[in-house]
Amino acid sequence: MMKMPKHKGYPDKESLTLLLLLRRALSGSAELPEELTEAEWKSVCNLSVECGVHALAYDGLLDLPEGLQPPRAIKIHWAVDTAAIEDKYARHKDVIVHLNGFMRAKKMRMLLLNGLGNASNYPVPEHREGSDIDIYTFDESFMVDKMISDRGIAVVAAPNFSSDFFIQGVLVENHHHFFNVKASPLNRIFEEKVQSLVSSDTSGNRIFNEINLPAPQAEIYLMSLRILNKFAMGSATLRQLCDWTTFLKANALRINFKKFNDFLRENDLYEAVSRMNEICIAYLGLDSTFRMPSANRSQSVETEMLNRMLNVRKHVRRRKLTFREKLSTLHEISWNYHLVHNDHSFWIIVLKTLFS
Repeated sequence: MMKMPKHKGYPDKESLTLLLLLRRALSGSAELPEELTEAEWKSVCNLSVECGVHALAYDGLLDLPEGLQPPRAIKIHWAVDTAAIEDKYARHKDVIVHLNGFMRAKKMRMLLLNGLGNASNYPVPEHREGSDIDIYTFDESFMVDKMISDRGIAVVAAPNFSSDFFIQGVLVENHHHFFNVKASPLNRIFEEKVQSLVSSDTSGNRIFNEINLPAPQAEIYLMSLRILNKFAMGSATLRQLCDWTTFLKANALRINFKKFNDFLRENDLYEAVSRMNEICIAYLGLDSTFRMPSANRSQSVETEMLNRMLNVRKHVRRRKLTFREKLSTLHEISWNYHLVHNDHSFWIIVLKTLFS
């Protein structure tokens, strides 16, 4: 039985327990957690909510021996929350099937991105939590916005990247681009690459029998930079690592890793993606065959990356941040940002943050 590593400076027992539950859910690991108190189990439960992996962690605790299970009240509450996540998944499925039918009737193309698409790689797709539905409608995205608006649905446009609208109470993000091309040179490079791949490769999977996903060779570029961009801005958490782990395991035979790795090297991201892989190998059950060759390892950097993903806190900003709070936020994410973007684009973030 493989022991989960515990490094100096590594988080507490609760964080390790959550990682172990996720590993059990994703890989079938038989490793057992230490015995926890009721207060510690509450912390694990709360952390799983904050990291967006609440239902997935529930899968990991179901077959624990009776003496290692959380107290009955916590487990019941966890089960109720998981049922609510399943209901949300069903609502999202209904909306994307409805929207896909609308697009087909208009003879327009659509790709499903992110959440529901990622969920198809999970052992229990309904347990991959999602907040909205992301779609890409190729060069007809602005026409789609107009058609949605003509149906009396309010569309909030962000012309540099995407637009938002609600269908049956579910937020849909219609992407005009895959990445915010004005934010950094790296985004523009990846945008061009993904645009080329989705135009030429139609071998993507389908979910719900009819909804198209990007081909795996395009998705690996999309997902890798999307996760790293989230990390750069301090918002990546364990859910993104679980997405990456399940995607690689499900699509390994359909990806040209040499081309992908060469592209990463050309754009100074090889080490960053390698570190992400190492975290998934060590803690989430990703097979060691995904270890990237000749990458420079830094256990301290990997540990710090994981710590920062574990300590992301969901919150609703009910007011504008003060200037001092904005400075504090920028200070917190500067390490993250420079690990991903080896350029001067952080100044764009600084200016936007301070003067917004």
